[in-house]
Amino acid sequence: MIGFELYKLTRFFHLSAASLLFVLASPASASELDKLNADLQDLLLKYTERHPDVIYIRNEIERLEKAQLESIESKYDVGSLLEQGATKKESILYESRMGPSYFSFTKQGTLVSKFKGIPRPGPYFPTIVAMREVANFPFDFALYFSTDHNYKGGIWLYVCDRKHTNSLACKSYDQAVVEGDFDYLAMKPPGNPIFRDKVQGYSTETPHANVINNTVYMTYHNGGAGRKQSTLLALSKDGVNFHRINGKRNSVILDYKAGDGPGDGHTGYFRWGPNPFSGVTSKYVGYSLHGGGPQPNFAMWVSDDAVDWRRYAVLKRQPMIKNDGFIGWPDPNSVRKISDQEYVAISSGGPPSHGPKKRHKDIYEVFLSADGTSHTRIGRKIIPAGPPGSDDELAAGSPAVVNTGDSWFMVYLGVTNDRVNSILGAVGAMRHPDSEDSLPER
Repeated sequence: MIGFELYKLTRFFHLSAASLLFVLASPASASELDKLNADLQDLLLKYTERHPDVIYIRNEIERLEKAQLESIESKYDVGSLLEQGATKKESILYESRMGPSYFSFTKQGTLVSKFKGIPRPGPYFPTIVAMREVANFPFDFALYFSTDHNYKGGIWLYVCDRKHTNSLACKSYDQAVVEGDFDYLAMKPPGNPIFRDKVQGYSTETPHANVINNTVYMTYHNGGAGRKQSTLLALSKDGVNFHRINGKRNSVILDYKAGDGPGDGHTGYFRWGPNPFSGVTSKYVGYSLHGGGPQPNFAMWVSDDAVDWRRYAVLKRQPMIKNDGFIGWPDPNSVRKISDQEYVAISSGGPPSHGPKKRHKDIYEVFLSADGTSHTRIGRKIIPAGPPGSDDELAAGSPAVVNTGDSWFMVYLGVTNDRVNSILGAVGAMRHPDSEDSLPER
């Protein structure tokens, strides 16, 4: 239909046959399509005053383009259109209408490699925290991560500073202790792991942390805690010495009873932070599993003090056509408002996986509703898995971010094809929603 309308337009404007063929062919790049669109707009403006009927043609083309976009979205729910089998023309059309991404990141490389002392396959599920509000902490950021499905588990600490090149320089807590960086602490762990919950369950993993009132609040999950693998909470005044929120008493903060929603009780992999959503009144929000296994479910939780949490909604997986995969739910610290009813955030996506199995992942920019419970449009891949031989060849996933001024620092899990884990970094920025090249409203 669009081709026919463009044919009528070229006849009306006496465009050449070559121009018509260029319109109907699949352009080589979005920039070529943008130039073509600009040329057509110039023609439309030039002829509108003398030929009022042109307004009808222009409106008709816009209507047909919108219909085709909706058709594309109905077929390709999330992710890179070309990878999901879309034609080049469909992909370029959508990309040209979507405009540039909100987030733009450049990979920095490996921050933490598989090292002696952490069980295979290596470090897992990182989180990065700005530590300027924690008294005397001698570094800009704390980077926490865990083991990957190990019976003992444990939380490791690396410390990072922002370099003048706007990248991160990190070293292990063990090295920092040897170098005297934490001599001001009378009591401290002798080395990594700095925390392991032996009171309630086993396999301490998937940390996420935020600083509230000069205190680090760190969530994690333990096997055998709560109904199955529930999320717990520990606090630290110095970012190094952590204590369970309720001491030897129950310190589970996310749990649900059998039959109270789908899933087996697993509430781990909790990412949380200050509430960014206008449609939610609570002070903090977070996303977790709501049952694990090969087809996991998710839930959104809310709290006013980051200690007492209640389930806000059980969420549907956002599907992807390719490999029967899905988009996960984001780190709330990445969520930013782009219109009255829409937010953009950072998450990972790929085929379903669980336990110690291989997982292919890429990192996406995703769009969320005002209450954070649903996706509003197609996501956009912003950090793909790496080339053969790289530390993120198989997967780039589990992103966590920290924003300092105009700079965004991301840490994410990289996995090789031999399934060896590393923690990688990326540095980026976010385009302001009011900039001239903002995404068109829908």
